[in-house]
Amino acid sequence: MHVDIKKNLRGLMRITTALAVLFLGLVACTERPATAPVTSKQEIAAGITANEAVAIISELPEAKAWAKYISDSTNGNVRAAMTVLPEHPVIRGANKYWSVNYYENQPTHFHRWQTFMVSLDGKEILVDDVTTGEYLSLHEWREKEKPMERVRETRAP
Repeated sequence: MHVDIKKNLRGLMRITTALAVLFLGLVACTERPATAPVTSKQEIAAGITANEAVAIISELPEAKAWAKYISDSTNGNVRAAMTVLPEHPVIRGANKYWSVNYYENQPTHFHRWQTFMVSLDGKEILVDDVTTGEYLSLHEWREKEKPMERVRETRAP
């Protein structure tokens, strides 16, 4: 009986996590009205896939360092996670992007670290500036926010 309760709790946690991701996606869609979803399958087919956008972000030195920090500081109990929300590319200005959200996947909730926008051609990455609500180029974000220091500062005794 104890195993059944544990199994049911895990199932409930998965459902809760899925609902949280869905909710965050809905919030992300409504936060920036200037960003519209791309609905044509032909428009999507001309560029990279959502999984390829996640792979691009996962190769950033910041993403790798953050993932290591999250895992190391929690003895492997918490992991980094990425999700594309909304599930379709969005239009921002004259370009189309996948919105890739980088999270700390806690047992009871997600903690968003950053949102990246990867252009459909895979050549441009924009980063959400949480203080202004605008998007910065990857270079501007690195200069302004110094994201690698996020890990260094939190490791200092």
